[in-house]
Amino acid sequence: MSAERSRLSIATFKPQSSLSEMSRFGVESGLVPNTPTVAAVVNKTQQEDKSYFFGNRGRILLDRANGQFYDSIRSYFGGDHPHDFYETQFNAVNNQVNGLLSKFFPPEQVEHLKLSPDVEFPPYPAELLTYTFSHSEDSRLQYELLRQSALTVVAGELEAHAGSVRDRIREVNYHLTHDLFGPYPKRENTIIHALHDNETNQVRWIETDNSDVDPDILYGSHLKAHHVQTRHVDGIGFITYEARTKGAGGVIKAIRKAMLREEKNQGNSLTPQSDVLDIMGMKFIVTEAFSSNDLKVTDLMNRVKTSLMDHFDLSEGNFKDKNETNGSRFQGKFQGKRIMVNFPDMKVPLELMFHGEGDHLNNEFNLGELDQSMGKRISPQAHSVYEVDRDLTVLAALFPEEIYGSIDWNNIRREKYDGVMRELKA
Repeated sequence: MSAERSRLSIATFKPQSSLSEMSRFGVESGLVPNTPTVAAVVNKTQQEDKSYFFGNRGRILLDRANGQFYDSIRSYFGGDHPHDFYETQFNAVNNQVNGLLSKFFPPEQVEHLKLSPDVEFPPYPAELLTYTFSHSEDSRLQYELLRQSALTVVAGELEAHAGSVRDRIREVNYHLTHDLFGPYPKRENTIIHALHDNETNQVRWIETDNSDVDPDILYGSHLKAHHVQTRHVDGIGFITYEARTKGAGGVIKAIRKAMLREEKNQGNSLTPQSDVLDIMGMKFIVTEAFSSNDLKVTDLMNRVKTSLMDHFDLSEGNFKDKNETNGSRFQGKFQGKRIMVNFPDMKVPLELMFHGEGDHLNNEFNLGELDQSMGKRISPQAHSVYEVDRDLTVLAALFPEEIYGSIDWNNIRREKYDGVMRELKA
């Protein structure tokens, strides 16, 4: 897929421009076929009662248009099963939107905001045209169909790479599992005891830190037990690791990055392939190291690099350090070492993350200092706190006031922040 091709923009999610933006994109990208058949569907929709399409002639016209749409979907995204691809992505973004609603709203509000049945069960592409261009006074239905169609395109662009990504990460995972842990690796149930600060929830000491507990740390801290599954690596000790891929899960991240660009007057195009580089990734955590700068973490990182270089015939030029660590235990920013691995036959890099156990726990639990004057936490390190702001900001854009009425997003944000912080401190 060419980087210069037509792109969707954030304007797609604004009711006053969603129809024109989707129409522009559909024509320019080729996803809406420029054929007499599709033009006839639009004309008949605007001229006739929708019951026309329930008759034989109307049904034949829709079937022909759908065939042309699936040819366009195959050309745009690739793959041999465009019908299945379209439905899978549409359902995936529907589930994601409904999941976000359930995450932030009580059931009675979810009932008010949830997708209508016409959207919940995705219509065929040609039927989408009949809904979108009909004379219906249901502006909410029209907006939801346009919005979910746009989200489907974003998810599809990510998923178009995910098939080959899953094959590659499966191969990487199989190779590293045998190379690091041996041919028949055994998992161990391990308990990590950690001292958390009573106020910030910051991890200040872990049992495997190989040091005595400073009395100043004991004061004002509480002990938690974290249960993890580990495997042993000779010369390093016990580690935990996980592998994952992102498809529709990267949609929210792609939209938020486009929104940030728009806020900075740097454009508003949705570019999911360049914005969501962590479509495939692996995370390694050394349980017997607190800091990600510990020599054991560095040793593990070098061993993984060497193993991948030997197995996939890579060179140092295929590895790019992309660290996001401030090199300190207690400053409240994301802690870890990150390497992006570029395979010559892949458009998507593999993200490798390496953490000491203390840094990893802080990435999950550190809430940051409370600024009493501002009434909020400063530089929270816990990823779930960041996700509240990111997800709600995107959700507010997807549920505009013009369509859904007034929603007190600030109050929802405060309540969710409080809930997340209670859960992390429990």
